Amino acid sequence: VARRGTEFATKPCPTGGRVRMLTLSASRVVLVDHIDERAALLGEALEKQGFRVVAILRSSAEILARIDILAPDIILADMQAPDRDTIEDVRFVMQRRPCPIIMYAGSADSEAIQTAIDAGVSAYVTGDIDAGELNSVLDIASARFDQFRGMSDELLKSKAALDSRRAVERA
Repeated sequence: VARRGTEFATKPCPTGGRVRMLTLSASRVVLVDHIDERAALLGEALEKQGFRVVAILRSSAEILARIDILAPDIILADMQAPDRDTIEDVRFVMQRRPCPIIMYAGSADSEAIQTAIDAGVSAYVTGDIDAGELNSVLDIASARFDQFRGMSDELLKSKAALDSRRAVERA
């Protein structure tokens, strides 16, 4: 399955089956970080690993106006203190142009983590993201995103089948 320029490969899963992994060369990444030095280091690490960093933004609000132009395959966002606006921005992105979103934050508050995941964040990392772990975090986020999309698609199919059955029963 391909998603807007993102290619996937599969590898064996230790528990059986296969796990889809991102093929890095085609992945367009938007990086959101208010600390310029960290953003530059992450951007460099991403590019060394084969990603295309299409934008480095200072706030999640900036992505809202540019989401269609940037067309990200992945969003990596620093949110030191995820607030209601940030969570709404994530919800907007997931409705407008769904893609894996990785949030890294200083807060390990379980309520903040759950709120972010409920909004559509695919991976939530507490503390800074280590460049050496970047591929693993991106692979996990992509797999979780695909899992969520699959469940959402199944739910839509089930609702449509139920509506169809109700229509037949009324007739």
